[in-house]
Amino acid sequence: MFAFGPVADARQYGDSGCLPANVSDSEAAPRAAIDFVKDIRTPTFVIEGEKGNVAVFPILKSELKAAPLELVTIPGADHFTPLFPASAALASQILADTGPAPSFKLDVVAIGKQAAENAATAP
Repeated sequence: MFAFGPVADARQYGDSGCLPANVSDSEAAPRAAIDFVKDIRTPTFVIEGEKGNVAVFPILKSELKAAPLELVTIPGADHFTPLFPASAALASQILADTGPAPSFKLDVVAIGKQAAENAATAP
């Protein structure tokens, strides 16, 4: 499993986020990853640029317990720029992985460099 751009609770996005400003606690609670991260059973990578939402990583880490969650910081990247290069790197590894168990090793430096190149050439 792969996730990009985390927050501990969807309300952290504020009024410009994905929830209405007047959202009730009962509607917001199912969207608060912090309450469920300890229950993750499938190996999961959470990927974010170092200039993005990485401040949430220590909060998520404090609730992990034994959950197989790897928090991945892409150097030099912001919240948006790692998405394409990390997705491309993961897709290549998924296609090449023919072993009996999944095996992934993200090259965060290479992804960061590609993210920077993509940002520099964006219109």
